[in-house]
Amino acid sequence: MAAKMKLISAVFWFTSVTVAFGQQNTIAMRNYDAKPDGAFFNDMGTPLAGDAYLVQLYGFNPGKGFIALGEPTPFSRNGFFSGGVVEAPGSRFCVSVWVQVRAWESDGGATFEEAALAGAWTGASKILFLPRTGCFTGGVPFMPASLENLKYPGPPIIVKQPESQPIQARANVTLSVVASSGVKATYQWHQEPSDTPGGLIWGANAPAYSPPNLKMDTAFWVTVHNSAGAVTSDRAMVLVHGGDQPRLGIQVIRSTQDVVIIIDGKSGATYDIQFAENLAEPVWWWHMRRVTADQEVDWFYLKYDPEQPSRFYRAIEVP
Repeated sequence: MAAKMKLISAVFWFTSVTVAFGQQNTIAMRNYDAKPDGAFFNDMGTPLAGDAYLVQLYGFNPGKGFIALGEPTPFSRNGFFSGGVVEAPGSRFCVSVWVQVRAWESDGGATFEEAALAGAWTGASKILFLPRTGCFTGGVPFMPASLENLKYPGPPIIVKQPESQPIQARANVTLSVVASSGVKATYQWHQEPSDTPGGLIWGANAPAYSPPNLKMDTAFWVTVHNSAGAVTSDRAMVLVHGGDQPRLGIQVIRSTQDVVIIIDGKSGATYDIQFAENLAEPVWWWHMRRVTADQEVDWFYLKYDPEQPSRFYRAIEVP
């Protein structure tokens, strides 16, 4: 009988260890322990409640940044939530982890990122360091880590960075950023090169900015501020083609048999107008005439000849 008792005891102990190892590096997904600083509210100061808002835990993964952990859960009331136990990834047990809680309007999408890109309300806590997560090691269980020091709101998060793009000189271009703040945020765009301290662009205080009349390659970035801090975006390069080179346009006036060559360049500059009959290598460019532009956009006339082979024109600025 004693032998049987030992066997039953051994099986029971082994089963307990197996169950414990089924959940490792655990975190209690609730913010009731963080009263009052952990309560979530929107940019109107209204505490989040019910299924209209979702919340999810994010953990920092080296090389990937913050990634979603567990499943989204709705709020309870007064800005508080309780979503059970969430596991953090890790090859070791009882790992430490940096975490952040993110929330969003459920109508905006199934994830925080979808909601932010859709223009719905989103917000996030400050980043919290948990020195130890819950686990079962060495026969000793540790309770899931608590979010008792969670604080809301956190600094803004940039969800979509401004994008680099090529344009023609003086063409229209718009740069934009998508940021999550939770509370009221302000924006400030910068550029380089610039004549102002720090490249600050006066009056560029919205999520989108359209720089006027660019003639050279320019870097742009934006800083987003809220009551908890600030975040600066990546730099976006606007690559300007033909910024210091003139652009040529051509128009045929058949009624007068004239060809109008339009020069979009610098007022007062002198250009050598050249032509080639094809662009096959080697290209032979022939001098046609020299023109001094009396204004930024100027023009001159050529006689139209329907029998003439097709031509390619270019303008080279003369020093």
